[in-house]
Amino acid sequence: MNCSRCHGLLCFSDLRDEEGGLVTEGGPAFRCILCGELIDSVILMNRARRATERDLYR
Repeated sequence: MNCSRCHGLLCFSDLRDEEGGLVTEGGPAFRCILCGELIDSVILMNRARRATERDLYR
């Protein structure tokens, strides 16, 4: 997969909470090795929601 920001390589990333535990609610996450962009299911859901809201106000 490629990063939508810089077109770099996205690699699987472990998400850990502040106490060092693994965060499992969001599912898998991917981080770009070039720019550091983080993509997980929550981020994708919020981006889709904002795009829908923008389309409603056009």
